[in-house]
Amino acid sequence: MIETHRLLPLALVWLVSCSEERGEGASPEASAGAGTSAPVSAEEPVTGTATWPLGFRLPADVEPAYDRVVLVTIDTLRADHVSAYGYRRPTSPFLDSLAASGVLFEQAMASVSHTAPSHASILTGLPPVAHGVLHNGDKLDPSAQDLGRLFREAGFETGAFLNTSFLSSVATTFDVKESLPELSDTVVDAALAWLDEAGRSERFFLWVHSFDPHHWTTPKNTPQDLVDEIREQTDLDDDALYDHLASFMGLPDPAPGERYRIPWVSKTKRRVSSRREYLDLADAYDALILHADRQLERLYRAFEERGLGGRTLWIVTSDHGEGMGSHGVLGHGGYVYQEQLRVPLVVHAMDDSLGPRRVPELVQHVDLFPTIAATLGARTGGVEPARMGTSLWPLIEGTGAWVARPAFSHRRPQTVTVEEMKLHDEESWNAVWVLQTLDAKYVLRRADEDEFYDLAADPLELENLADASGEVGAELAEDLDERIRLYLALRREAFEGGGVSEEVLEELRALGYVE
Repeated sequence: MIETHRLLPLALVWLVSCSEERGEGASPEASAGAGTSAPVSAEEPVTGTATWPLGFRLPADVEPAYDRVVLVTIDTLRADHVSAYGYRRPTSPFLDSLAASGVLFEQAMASVSHTAPSHASILTGLPPVAHGVLHNGDKLDPSAQDLGRLFREAGFETGAFLNTSFLSSVATTFDVKESLPELSDTVVDAALAWLDEAGRSERFFLWVHSFDPHHWTTPKNTPQDLVDEIREQTDLDDDALYDHLASFMGLPDPAPGERYRIPWVSKTKRRVSSRREYLDLADAYDALILHADRQLERLYRAFEERGLGGRTLWIVTSDHGEGMGSHGVLGHGGYVYQEQLRVPLVVHAMDDSLGPRRVPELVQHVDLFPTIAATLGARTGGVEPARMGTSLWPLIEGTGAWVARPAFSHRRPQTVTVEEMKLHDEESWNAVWVLQTLDAKYVLRRADEDEFYDLAADPLELENLADASGEVGAELAEDLDERIRLYLALRREAFEGGGVSEEVLEELRALGYVE
């Protein structure tokens, strides 16, 4: 167990470089080509207020690597239901084509299995416990040094077109934001109208969010023609399809004569009690993925038709996955198994300058902020990249060294009252914290028994080895404990402490964390 007083200075160092000044000149290694997320010292200020945990430094005269960056997030999308990740159904033909000519990350992890907190992590490069958005509806702090602010300060226009209203609370720094219901046709329509506005700059950052797969348990929101299409294009009969799903989802396979049952409870209190009933739900989920894929293609083709290809970078991911019966779970927000945390991640350049490449290394959503910042020549602040986000450009381009890092995630707080929610007190959360490598995963539960999974031997997380986790488990548990204290201290100082005092800075210098 690591003592709090050792970790508090580590947390506060993330605040040191914040300044309203804009840096002069650009670091060569901070270009998109090299894509580092190097520490920023007190002599190299970053923009932003003195109370925001992670800032960025924009050079004065560096040409951006891309004129347009498009972030597409498809809600509630398990990586293993995407064709490019090995799924036997053609759910995502267009995303597959972007991956085939771009860069696909095989092991990308969400910071949390909850929509608004996860998107806030993508936008800020911080875990939810640090940026403070812990529930859907929580507002991202107005001083947030996020991607919206980054691109605005670099002279780009910014637009966010969101398929659910509560996400507007984490898009506070965008020039334009629209929240539109129904399926994602509406947000793509709005994004295209924005592109066609008179006087639109050719330099912009666009975020488009699709909520489509989230509707899979609501039949009325699933177009029947897409259900019919996904069934027709499946080269497996019902038994073979179920066996395929069961092989990577851990679905039940009752012995002859035993009753089939997945013990989830939906909003309608319906329990899944047959293979056919389960396959009907799987058909709906896959059809909605196909719908989101079609809208992604429509948006991409519109760029081509408008002459907006070329220097345009696309990042496509999901905020989190979905239970769908794995571990007997319907949904996502209260769980941190791989089916909730592992997400697709594809990076694609319209000028075909990237890839094709499949990246097996473990990466995280918090890596996207420094990755995208690097396209502007920006550097993100901090001295512990191993415990925050790190630019993915060495992996995207297949050049340079990459140091493997564990991925940190946590469950959304399971709070009871509004007062407890406002406190953001770990003890009231029934907190669940996760740290994992490619081969092992430690789950720390404050109110229950811990879990440890040997992911190499047990990728479905069926056998909890917490009592026999050995040296690997002990190291992950210690690292996880340090991170929790680090992030909690970071948040307390950033949002309650009013910045870093000279006394604290002196302590940081004495400890060697600040020059």
